[in-house]
Amino acid sequence: QKLVILCTLAVHSTAFVIPLQHQSLHATKVARTCMQSQRSAPRGPYMSATVDAVSLPPPKEFLAVMMSSRSSEQSKSDLIEELRMLRQADSSEYDDFVDQLIAEVESVEGNVWAQMKWPIPLPSYRVKLGCMSRMLTRLLDGEDQRKRAAVATLVRQLATSKGVRGMEREADIRTRDETTMEEMLARTPQGLETPQYEVLAEKGTWEVRAYAEFSVCSTDMQSGPGAFNALAGYIFGGNQEEQKMAMTTPVISSPQTNTMSFVMPSAYWTPESQPPTPLPSAPVEIQGGGGGLTAGSDTVAVMWFGGFATRETVAQRKAALLEQIAADEEWEMVEADAEPLLLQYNDPFQPPWKRRNEVAVPVQKTTAAVPAK
Repeated sequence: QKLVILCTLAVHSTAFVIPLQHQSLHATKVARTCMQSQRSAPRGPYMSATVDAVSLPPPKEFLAVMMSSRSSEQSKSDLIEELRMLRQADSSEYDDFVDQLIAEVESVEGNVWAQMKWPIPLPSYRVKLGCMSRMLTRLLDGEDQRKRAAVATLVRQLATSKGVRGMEREADIRTRDETTMEEMLARTPQGLETPQYEVLAEKGTWEVRAYAEFSVCSTDMQSGPGAFNALAGYIFGGNQEEQKMAMTTPVISSPQTNTMSFVMPSAYWTPESQPPTPLPSAPVEIQGGGGGLTAGSDTVAVMWFGGFATRETVAQRKAALLEQIAADEEWEMVEADAEPLLLQYNDPFQPPWKRRNEVAVPVQKTTAAVPAK
């Protein structure tokens, strides 16, 4: 009873009063009226006459629609499309609009009531902003220079979530369950080919797999972001045959050879297959051995993890995998000084609670584990 009274008082307190411009606007009505009226209304400071085809509502109304569990998916999808069009039409105005979204979210940082995680949904715009603020902090993890990208990621997730509170609840559950391979498999992109393997041994937080042969296209990682673009260019038709291929997963990064690799479509996994020829000017090479993953052995030890694959996190996971293998009586490294590879399964726009990452290294049976003949 006390909780009900507290929540009732909170909703009617000044800390939780929904801004006046939202009190009379149901979320779906906001989307409908904004999309219609903005075409004839004077443009705000974030919108110029150079992007006439774009009709975004003001940042506050945009967030009100996106954060509400009552907004239809179509309403939110329409706003996402308008935001995408703005980015294509004028990147500086897109950045300005996103900056205004950030400022709106950060406006409740000092509001204790808005930042509180309430046990029941409250019809308060500021409470929803507080939830959005927590999610932004979660994505940034201290890296403030990524704010625009983080907000864009959250907005994309809101398009298919049941409101901002539903998004936070999903993030909490998936983060809690990310120690299981079942959860990792659920995060694997649907419809994309991925190398086939058999699980030989389950070890709790890691496992041993036997991979079937597959091919990759690889390039040197010294070019930084250019490595990804070179491989994407080859896959999307930048080859001598101008043949476009389907995307696959995961992206494999090998520290020992300093290469990044895309898995080739399965039609090119056999020795007799003939993949499209890289352009002479493109630093792309077709390789077997899974980009180094199965070069020493088709048996691989793998440890999975969620979140962003930051340099620090990857280093910690690699060290943890090597420690587990060293303590295992059944499996050992093929090469004692080998450094694990990094496998990343998701596109750059996925939030951390939907990401599947792995570190992997070739292993073999220990002498004690091999049956005597």
